[in-house]
Amino acid sequence: MALSETALCNLTREEVLALTPEDKMHYFHALQVKHKKLEDIGKDLMRLLSPHNETNIIAVIGATGVGKTTLSKRLLRPLIEEHYSLLATDPSAVPFIFTAAPANGDRSISWATFYEKVMREVNEVLIEKKHANVIEDGHVSIRPRRHRTLAAMRDALESMLKHRRVQMLVVDEAFHLLRFGNYSAVMDTIKSLADATGIKILLIGSYDLFDLVTDYGQVARRAEILHFERYDTDNPADVKEFEKLVAKLQQYWPCEEVPAFSAIAKELLEASLGCAGLLKTLELQALTLQLENKGKWNPKFMAKAAKSCKLLDRIRKEIKAGEDKVLGATYGETLFSGVVLEGIIKKMSQGVCHV
Repeated sequence: MALSETALCNLTREEVLALTPEDKMHYFHALQVKHKKLEDIGKDLMRLLSPHNETNIIAVIGATGVGKTTLSKRLLRPLIEEHYSLLATDPSAVPFIFTAAPANGDRSISWATFYEKVMREVNEVLIEKKHANVIEDGHVSIRPRRHRTLAAMRDALESMLKHRRVQMLVVDEAFHLLRFGNYSAVMDTIKSLADATGIKILLIGSYDLFDLVTDYGQVARRAEILHFERYDTDNPADVKEFEKLVAKLQQYWPCEEVPAFSAIAKELLEASLGCAGLLKTLELQALTLQLENKGKWNPKFMAKAAKSCKLLDRIRKEIKAGEDKVLGATYGETLFSGVVLEGIIKKMSQGVCHV
């Protein structure tokens, strides 16, 4: 019987070494370790998720493989703990919904499909029988079931979010929303959903998501963009933090022979472009090769574990273009940052007020 991810993460090292090769792969794939970039953006995100913060649309944007999905999943535990008293008094409450924007191969997707997907995440009942309430001449009427329209699904979703006391809706792979075509219409729909229900909506995606969020001026007041940065090869502090990440992953290696990844941390930084997710992918490939070799490690495995030079160069160019695009537009990059901040600190430190 396959172990759950939670059960795997609670195993001792001795128990991990006794696992089958398949379960060892599952264990390392499920492994999530703390590192500075993840913790930094997590802190910023938790500030913005405070009920006392008026930001209701948050976009987390970053490179492919930087760890955006891991970030959203790591939020689940603290959010549940934060709302534990709510769950204790109301078992039907669902303070946190995590979903992915639907991707079914079509050139466009419908809002009805998206609304239905969100409702299915919380096991909403009788989704196919939702009705739309229509107000005409001061009278409320219910459309027949055969008229299961977008309005019916929207009404049902808003009702579900309110009655389940949802605090936050997380939409992973939000770049699929780009297929709706009209960016302003997409953000208008998201904004109206947040306004109507009082929830916070967190969009997670690649740099393409930036165009969606910034195209609609009316969301600027109550929206923020968080940039999930990678580790910079030219920043000594980042290099040290990346070395710590490599050491942590090495500590949990599920084989008796543990590769000396720490000895090549700088090379791994280059091979992963400073992205924790790409590092994890590389090491998973290396683990596959080691397990196929009956647990015996061979440094030559690294040649096949890493991305090919051309693919890596393609990813590097896409990341650089994305970083240039968001420069100056993300949370913390304000009129009071950079050189201006230094002057502000000097002026305010000289004029401390005591009340």
